[in-house]
Amino acid sequence: MLLVCFSIASGAFAAESGMLDKNKQVITDFYESVQSGELTDLPAFFAEKYTIEDVGALTDKKKSHISETTADITERIKYLREALPGFTITLNKLVAEGDTVFADVTMSGIQKGSFLGVEPTGKEIRMRAFVIYELENHKIKSALEMWDQLGVMKQMGYIKID
Repeated sequence: MLLVCFSIASGAFAAESGMLDKNKQVITDFYESVQSGELTDLPAFFAEKYTIEDVGALTDKKKSHISETTADITERIKYLREALPGFTITLNKLVAEGDTVFADVTMSGIQKGSFLGVEPTGKEIRMRAFVIYELENHKIKSALEMWDQLGVMKQMGYIKID
């Protein structure tokens, strides 16, 4: 009896492990698509109705920052590509539990376009972000992101902090 319970439990664990691996792969593939510049592929990673919330969103009167109310992922990535053309993404860590995937990501590039209301500086910008993704049927249903906005503003010379 104990052996039967163990084999059922281990089968359930294996199925859960496979789902976690699949969800982590979806997020990995999403970042690879962003990195490649193939913006037409991006909507395929998202559920039909999805939300993106930036918990520390800086906004400005010029509307140069895509706010948390702009859920169009293609527009968000276009904005980043215009500000930091050729930026690179490093996926530092992925952690999954159920339908939730936590991503620790670093993006870097040279600021050649307006970013957060700051005109091009020609400076290298490194942004670290933490994103919590909720997936449904292996599609991104929501993303809650927080990134080092203060550090980015300092790197661009917008604010001076020693």
